[in-house]
Amino acid sequence: MAPYSKYFLGEFVGIAIAIICVMYTYFKYITFSYWQSKNIDYVKPIVPFGNVWPLLSGQFSIGELFRDFYFSNKKSPVFGVYMMHKPVLVVKDPNLIRFVLTKKFAHFQDRGIYCNEKIDPLSAHLFSVPGEKWRFLMSKFSPAFTSSKIKQMFFTVGECFEKMVDFIAEKAKNRELVEVQDLFASFGSLWHTGQHHRES
Repeated sequence: MAPYSKYFLGEFVGIAIAIICVMYTYFKYITFSYWQSKNIDYVKPIVPFGNVWPLLSGQFSIGELFRDFYFSNKKSPVFGVYMMHKPVLVVKDPNLIRFVLTKKFAHFQDRGIYCNEKIDPLSAHLFSVPGEKWRFLMSKFSPAFTSSKIKQMFFTVGECFEKMVDFIAEKAKNRELVEVQDLFASFGSLWHTGQHHRES
């Protein structure tokens, strides 16, 4: 190997190490110091993945991951996590959750959930769309979920749910398989029919 090749190889390795050190320092002392600077309890992150390494490595599902986060922070009503480089606040206290979902609901339009209406139209639903699109959908859906309308639906949903539980219990007793997709389609159809009869 020519001397200049060894020189360039050594220079390349040195630059790569320097970049890694700079990135590590940036993530550890700037990006991942956000919750500490706010004096909020947080789950210790792994550079550069934040708290999502168990999710990325396939060890846990997102539900299991947040379950473990929840039980590892029993004392604090809120705590912080890092979804890669992005800080995310997790609210645990029921009173705070109620406060956020009622009085401060308008301030939490962006959920931080993947949404790309052009590439993946099914991702553009009420729980993921941001900003003005979310406001538009909320204005359309809100009239259907007033307290009076929910109270009207409650009895019908309860009846349908009891029938579904009985159906599942019967299937379990006979050790038969249950097609969940068909089951919930029937549940929705039964609820819709029952609601229609009650209104008429």
